[in-house]
Amino acid sequence: MFRVLLVDDEELALISLRYSIPWKEYGFSDVQISQDAESALQSLCKGRIDAAFVDIRMPGLSGLELMQAARENGTETLFVVVSGYADFAYAQEAIRQGVLDYCLKPVDPEETIPILKQLSEQLLSRRLTKDPQEILKLLSDEEFCHHFLKAILPDSQEEPLPMLRIRTPQLQEALSQLCSSSPAPDTFLLNQQEAFLVWGTPPQALDDFLDKYERQALLACRYFKPTAASFQSELKRMWTEWESCGESDTGILQAIPFSDRMNECFNRLLVYVENNYPHDLNLQELSRQFGINYTYLSQMFHKTIGKPFSKYLTELRLKHACELLSQSDMKVTQIAETVGYNDYHYFNNVFKRQFHMTPLQYRGNQKGEKGVCDSLNS
Repeated sequence: MFRVLLVDDEELALISLRYSIPWKEYGFSDVQISQDAESALQSLCKGRIDAAFVDIRMPGLSGLELMQAARENGTETLFVVVSGYADFAYAQEAIRQGVLDYCLKPVDPEETIPILKQLSEQLLSRRLTKDPQEILKLLSDEEFCHHFLKAILPDSQEEPLPMLRIRTPQLQEALSQLCSSSPAPDTFLLNQQEAFLVWGTPPQALDDFLDKYERQALLACRYFKPTAASFQSELKRMWTEWESCGESDTGILQAIPFSDRMNECFNRLLVYVENNYPHDLNLQELSRQFGINYTYLSQMFHKTIGKPFSKYLTELRLKHACELLSQSDMKVTQIAETVGYNDYHYFNNVFKRQFHMTPLQYRGNQKGEKGVCDSLNS
């Protein structure tokens, strides 16, 4: 989901950073390394590097000079500096220059956990705020949802938590009031008049806010248990309520268009598709098999997943194809058949439309650890 670059001229320090820190648990699925500041600068300037851990003392460009040069070239990478105790003053200077945090050598993996959590939260917030379509991934991508919650929720949280979608011409005024309370929510702008908010710990005055703004804004509020499954389920309901509200400008949305029984049935259908995606699946047959009206089922895919069934199935197959290309030595023709494409040329064309490269090029980039931007997971 995120790319991180580790920069240190000491090979052993790089190995320690690469393998002792739980990167994947916090969404960093692509970990790149560099022993040279100049090559690191090229990577920062030409590729989308979400975060970088940079040694403060290196031959040639220092860590501070590297970060400054990267910023001058327009990179939005979040930086963490790594320094020895003797360089602590440099680390403090880096913090003053806007670096997110610092680690002292030798790096203790446990001490990096708060930093990873903070990085993940900021990167998720930036991504969701810049591209509102990313929110739709929370409806369909379980891994993305898991990392989202891991970033914003305390580890010990057990009580139900609220999420809120709001639309009003007075959005900034409303957000100021919501975010001034303790605890403040994580806020994601969808457009100039609309936002999505999630609380990591239970707020005290949310009901008062809803009462105050019921006549000034359109509001949808739902509570979820602090698990990915509960969050996704309630988020789907919220988005469905919102899409079904018509031209309403104000009020609190309460209606649930799909019954609990129907939602449960739909979730069982999604599990079935996940387990049988290589087979010849179509919406009409699924509607008969699960006893859901065809038109109704089509609407459920659009409103809860955010895409038609055909696109959902294609992306599911390509996701598994990418895993096989990266993690196995199977021939591409075998992979095509394994994920449900009997025609290799058709598979090749579908893959190329999605990723702008052929399956063989994708495999080459993965094995070369160049960090391909996966359009299904980014």
